[in-house]
Amino acid sequence: MRALRQALLFRDIAESLQSNPLRAGLAFAALALGMSVLTLVLGVIGGLHLRSQAMVEELGVSVFGVGAAKTEGRGASALTPTDVTVLRNSLGAATVSALSLHPGGPAVGLPAGTQLAGTDEQLFHVRPWTILDGRAIDTEDVRLRRHVVVVSRSLQQECNLRVGDLLRIGRRPYTVIGIADLGGIPAADTTSLPSSFLGQRAALIPLTVPPHWRKQPPPRSTRVDTIFVKTGDKRSLDAAQRSAVSLLAGLGRPASSLTWITADRLVGKLAQWQRVVFLAGGAAALLCLVLGGTTLASLLLANIRERIPEIGLRRAIGASSRDIGLLFLCEATILAAASATAGSGAMWLVLRFNLVPFPIPVMTSFSIVLVPALSGLVLGACFALWPARIASRIQPSEALRNA
Repeated sequence: MRALRQALLFRDIAESLQSNPLRAGLAFAALALGMSVLTLVLGVIGGLHLRSQAMVEELGVSVFGVGAAKTEGRGASALTPTDVTVLRNSLGAATVSALSLHPGGPAVGLPAGTQLAGTDEQLFHVRPWTILDGRAIDTEDVRLRRHVVVVSRSLQQECNLRVGDLLRIGRRPYTVIGIADLGGIPAADTTSLPSSFLGQRAALIPLTVPPHWRKQPPPRSTRVDTIFVKTGDKRSLDAAQRSAVSLLAGLGRPASSLTWITADRLVGKLAQWQRVVFLAGGAAALLCLVLGGTTLASLLLANIRERIPEIGLRRAIGASSRDIGLLFLCEATILAAASATAGSGAMWLVLRFNLVPFPIPVMTSFSIVLVPALSGLVLGACFALWPARIASRIQPSEALRNA
């Protein structure tokens, strides 16, 4: 008996929606559009949150970086090994390392998207990177300017390299001494990040090796793009950063000429993006949902006006006011849930399979579909309460007069 009543209920709902296909289609389209926008907003906010966590892990615990800031009309005045030496000698127990970026990719005979960088023996003590095979660059490599290279796991797999193989950089062969895991941020996602993020495809050589691949004569001193400092905890990190500001200012580098890379600053920039996306995308989603909800409510009211005789007949043969209200409430809830599932599911497919490339990271877990789907149920119920209440108060005598 219960199954029969449910079948009759769904039949009545289907007939009601078919009687007003235009209004039902408009409500479905508006709600689906709003839920797809909501899904996109949730995906972007979730992606930015995951990116912020990955960036903090990539930078390392109790680590900050400092580099030369670009000024208007001029490039950045690079740091030098002297700055590294002063910080290393003055910051006590802190570990200091340097990173110098070189042109990478086909310009030096490496695969496209490969970042080439020079560094010292302290880098793997500062950054949370690990050596998977072989060893890292050591003091002797730096002092003797050896032509050795540590490659990332992605580059090793692409070039089928092993420890002891030769990798040609420019016109000279370099011996592969180590294979390292350099983090999980893809190279394509590091274009808007500081130089401390090399991407998954990179090659590291000793900092002191001159750039023999340049057509111009090599510079007199080694260029340092970023200096990294690692301390024991958050409190000592703040103290080390204040000391670094004073020490570099004494070397003629005021704080305004430097750019600082800290976990708080990295997360803060992404938090600003999250707020912008939430406000702009949320406003668009809210507009679509309100439009869809009002269209849904007008659809129910139109159905009620057209079905007053039917409602009266149902009441006359024993249907309660609760049954009448439940009929219209279920009609709105089913339509809203279907449109929410369709809109959010379509957007999830676009994000999951990258059908439309996005310049910012997005989260593609199925959880971003559940929130819009549940929101559709709640939204349909909310916008249907008033029309369902009106329908439940219609009396048989009133229905006969309107008939």
